Amino acid sequence: MARNALQFQSGLLLPAFLERYGTEAQGFDALFPHALAERLWL
Repeated sequence: MARNALQFQSGLLLPAFLERYGTEAQGFDALFPHALAERLWL
């Protein structure tokens, strides 16, 4: 039986993903790092 490449992608395990991006604020900061720097200057 052939392997489906989508099933064997390397990536983050769910607990690691949730630790990094588990909240809306964490996800926003990951997508828009420049916005984090601007907020720190306020």
